[in-house]
Amino acid sequence: MLTKLSGFMGATVAVVLVVVSLWAWAHAKHWVGGAGRPDLALWAVRSAVVAALAGAQVLGLTFVVGVFYDRDRTGEMMRLAAGFVCTTALVGAIAMGIVSN
Repeated sequence: MLTKLSGFMGATVAVVLVVVSLWAWAHAKHWVGGAGRPDLALWAVRSAVVAALAGAQVLGLTFVVGVFYDRDRTGEMMRLAAGFVCTTALVGAIAMGIVSN
């Protein structure tokens, strides 16, 4: 029962992350109007969106796929790759956000 509940919660958070990320990508130009370098600020927001999408993929692979399938090496490598993309995009977003001001 607890496994199904954690799978449901993980799926819910992953879906919310995807919806919010798509909304943020579409409205990124409205947020960066007052930045010193709006082109870098725009890519900082979009890089943060990519990080959130990769984080949603990690959640989906961890909680949703873990409910239906056993953990194996392929799934672990996919989670590791998505975590690496999430971390790299987040570091890039922070760096571009600092430089854009």
